[in-house]
Amino acid sequence: MKKSYWRVSYNGIGIYEALKKQLWTINKFPRDEWNAIKNSKAFTWLKTPPMYSNNSYSYFTELGYTLFMEKTFPIIINYLDKENIMIEKFILDDLNIKIVYRDEHQIVVEQ
Repeated sequence: MKKSYWRVSYNGIGIYEALKKQLWTINKFPRDEWNAIKNSKAFTWLKTPPMYSNNSYSYFTELGYTLFMEKTFPIIINYLDKENIMIEKFILDDLNIKIVYRDEHQIVVEQ
């Protein structure tokens, strides 16, 4: 079945990975900052998949994308240049992709 999903990336990598990399670049105590951010209400709504390989890509469901834009995006743009954030909508057929994780907010696909 075909469904709409959204991928949010930054300079070619996933938005959360980009945020983490940026924190390690600009912060004297990046681990503390990262833990504070990822444990905030703006981030805890999204579950962490139990596994995520180098061949994996995450996509938001419609609900996940809405919550991301409402809760998380305003925090992320404090750290990342909004101009380099790419938001893409995909129509994916669940039968033709390898979904390794799924919840109401996201899917993780292995390439």
